[in-house]
Amino acid sequence: MRALTLHSLLLAVALARADENEAEKLYRGMEKKILAAKSLVVEFDSQNTVGDKKFTVKGTIHLAEGNKTRLDLESEIFELGGKNLIVTNGTAKYAKVGEIVFREGPFPPKGDVFLALIAEFGAAGAALEQKIATAELNEEFPVTTFKLGPKEMIGEREAQVVQYQLENKKLGSLAKMSLWIDTKTGLPLKRTMAEKQDGKEVRMTETYTVFTVDSNLDDKLFEVPQK
Repeated sequence: MRALTLHSLLLAVALARADENEAEKLYRGMEKKILAAKSLVVEFDSQNTVGDKKFTVKGTIHLAEGNKTRLDLESEIFELGGKNLIVTNGTAKYAKVGEIVFREGPFPPKGDVFLALIAEFGAAGAALEQKIATAELNEEFPVTTFKLGPKEMIGEREAQVVQYQLENKKLGSLAKMSLWIDTKTGLPLKRTMAEKQDGKEVRMTETYTVFTVDSNLDDKLFEVPQK
């Protein structure tokens, strides 16, 4: 009886490790596709809760080689107006926040950093980030404790759920994440995050209506307006 119990325990451990390995494999595959992308298009809707406050960030992100970026964003948290347009073309930069034009910022990180942020934190987090300047996020923010969740449908697309822990190397556990990965494309369809900041519950649910890599993008997307 004791031998049977030990065998069952070892089998359960082996199955858990197999699930963890498969979950990490799917996550790393998704991450690799995004980091290697020559172009990226993401349309997203991010629903956020911080304590008892709720807000939305939504929009479209276009990225291309040569540090070309275009962000069309909308949120009630933008103090100068609900809509932002940010364009960089590798040499010139432009930001229109509400009705005010900025030539010196705010601007997103460079392309490789932006891709890494999208892969690890999601579209809204990447679009609002201005401090992180390295694409080597795994060194500062390791992704650990992978777990394979169920397969679910997101609209008409089948997704495999991958759960993981996002860490801060200096502070420890940062957030619990769940990622719905399209079983056909290997790219994200949905992402959730749960963490605590200063004693407040912080939650995010982000969905993607478009998430494509290496499509042909019109150069006009990255033309910097004169006014």
